[in-house]
Amino acid sequence: MKIFFLTMLIILIMTSGNCSDKKINLNPSKSNQLISWPLDWSLYLNKKVTIKGTAVDSKLGALLLGQGSEIWIDGLDAWPAGFYLGGRQGKLLQVTGIVIERNDLPVFVPKEGEQPKAGIPVNKESDLTQTSKRFLRKDANWEIIKN
Repeated sequence: MKIFFLTMLIILIMTSGNCSDKKINLNPSKSNQLISWPLDWSLYLNKKVTIKGTAVDSKLGALLLGQGSEIWIDGLDAWPAGFYLGGRQGKLLQVTGIVIERNDLPVFVPKEGEQPKAGIPVNKESDLTQTSKRFLRKDANWEIIKN
């Protein structure tokens, strides 16, 4: 019985290790042209682009920081171990993926006399949709840039 549990533990460890490594591109394609960090990600909506940035984890998941607006990595709750070091310190990465948009940030209009809510306060109802917008990378692959 002890051998059975030990075997299952080894299989579980080996399987979970492969899951976190599958998005790391060890042989990046040179056909993906690197773009400058955009101020407006909507210009690249539904396009596959490659960008350099710093890996950071947030409450909403893994994101990439650069010289403009941040961009999240779709479906990734956190970067693999060792990619994010805390604060704004993370590995420098080159990430390729399709830019998508979601309106899923928590926003609200504060009302006088109500308890403070979690989320992003906006001044009026008309600002809710615009403020809830964020951009993500779908089908993202990345490589660590060595300095």
